[in-house]
Amino acid sequence: MKVILVHNNFSITGGAEVFFHETARILKDNGHEVALFCSHEEEIKSVWKDYFPKTIDYKKNKLHAILNFNEIIYSFKSKRSFANLVNDFKPDLVHVFGIYVKLTPSILHVCKKNKIPVIMSCNDYKHITPNYKLFPKSSRKKRSQKLFINKQNLFNVGNYIEFKFHEIMNIYRKNIDEFLFASNFMAVETEKYWGANTFKWSILKNPFNSLKYEPGRIDGNYYLYFGRLSKEKGVDILIKAASENSHCKLKIVGDGPEKNNLIDLSKKLKTNNIEFCGPLWGAELDKVLYGSRFTIVPSIWHENFPYVILQSFAMAKPVIGSRVGGIPELIKDNYNGLVYDFDNVNELASKIKFLWDNNSVAINMGQNAKLVSDKNFNDEVFYNNIINIYNKHT
Repeated sequence: MKVILVHNNFSITGGAEVFFHETARILKDNGHEVALFCSHEEEIKSVWKDYFPKTIDYKKNKLHAILNFNEIIYSFKSKRSFANLVNDFKPDLVHVFGIYVKLTPSILHVCKKNKIPVIMSCNDYKHITPNYKLFPKSSRKKRSQKLFINKQNLFNVGNYIEFKFHEIMNIYRKNIDEFLFASNFMAVETEKYWGANTFKWSILKNPFNSLKYEPGRIDGNYYLYFGRLSKEKGVDILIKAASENSHCKLKIVGDGPEKNNLIDLSKKLKTNNIEFCGPLWGAELDKVLYGSRFTIVPSIWHENFPYVILQSFAMAKPVIGSRVGGIPELIKDNYNGLVYDFDNVNELASKIKFLWDNNSVAINMGQNAKLVSDKNFNDEVFYNNIINIYNKHT
């Protein structure tokens, strides 16, 4: 089978790019021909780079983005470049990931014209909300939505116009044969917005090879948060909870726009048990994760399928996670971790204390996490799942 995988970014900036490249790797390992289509980046190395269009970089040059706003809504440049790739590669199927704003859904019309089936993996909520993210209905939702309402207003207005234009065109449901979600939560939320039985969908969980990781020890002297330091990640709640457990050391790995605010909060609370480690990647991150007792995922938005949970489970680390989005679908309470109400500082503090003070429980939960992870997250399982979906359309 010949497949084109399409995503805005070639360089890895988050979980969506990991999903994209891991899908390509597993397909190629199983004998399929795979072509990639992304936005042009100067420093990347790819045999498909000549097909990559130069898209509008709205973050670097807002004036240029305003003057070429039509290319953000419906890029004819991307459409022409993609048509060239389709004509040369002649795929049996196209699998798209994030195509908003940069590549745009203009490429879908190329597939329609050539009668090529299209599958779309949704890693965020941009197909049903202009804000990409979905928050729980509570007072914290109002605080979180300030990300959309009060910051980068010009971009947000443009984002809303783009969303409404695509919604009026019904461009996704008209041109995509099947939508793929990593969590049942996202699938149900999409049905609420679009209506049940108005589109086809399946569950395809993220590609991840848990088998390549050795289980870590559970006797370290710290627990761990690793990820982006931004408001929706709820690290402020974690710091408040950590301040109630002075005998438990917390390491925070990552960087982001909230870093200084979080450091200031830690100082304000006079914590002496929190260490900000900065961003770590690859072997350095694995080493810190390997030595931790357990990890925390304190998100305050409906995360779809956090890779940090899979990484933790693969090293036999139990996870304490907030009860939002797809997180409870991964963390089974009191089996491979603990869950708590996302905005409840006291409950999170209590869960941290319990797992820290009961190391034998943490070890048992970590062993359960590793068993489930190895069974359900490996290359063979992912390949069988994705090829079954592909075969329905080819």
